[in-house]
Amino acid sequence: MIIRCQDPACDYSHKTVMDHVRPDRCPKCNNNLYMRKEFVAKEVVEYTARSQRLKKDKGKKKSEMNQALKRDIGKLRYDLIPRGAERALAKAVTFGMSKGYDEDSWKSVERKRYVAALKRHMEEYLDGSSFDKEAKDYGFDVHPLELVMINAAFLLWIEQNGSNT
Repeated sequence: MIIRCQDPACDYSHKTVMDHVRPDRCPKCNNNLYMRKEFVAKEVVEYTARSQRLKKDKGKKKSEMNQALKRDIGKLRYDLIPRGAERALAKAVTFGMSKGYDEDSWKSVERKRYVAALKRHMEEYLDGSSFDKEAKDYGFDVHPLELVMINAAFLLWIEQNGSNT
């Protein structure tokens, strides 16, 4: 970082990596100083970032600090799935169960029927519908995209676990 004098006539400037150790007044003209972040080297950036992390960590409990150090690289990020996505899947499956199907009956349905249903529900959505008409008849308020999601989930399971012809 560069510390400069507020007086435009004064040419005082000082490069520093420690923003917490700096004079308040210009040594040349005794005016106030201000700081500008002008990093000149990679080491300066790394030092500043490290010192900022240390400042943040000072008030934390040890368990919080360990959590900050936890390595999640290469792990699935379930926290990035939009809230309500699992609920939408459950809603669609619950609607299907209300039609009198067994819990695992979806596993024996042909792949092409899920593809057809997925396309049908997508068309329904693209036509501007905000609810599935058949679901309404059964007393469920199910969005066509929720049905697209469950059909896609069934297709994915079939893909991963062996084909249903």
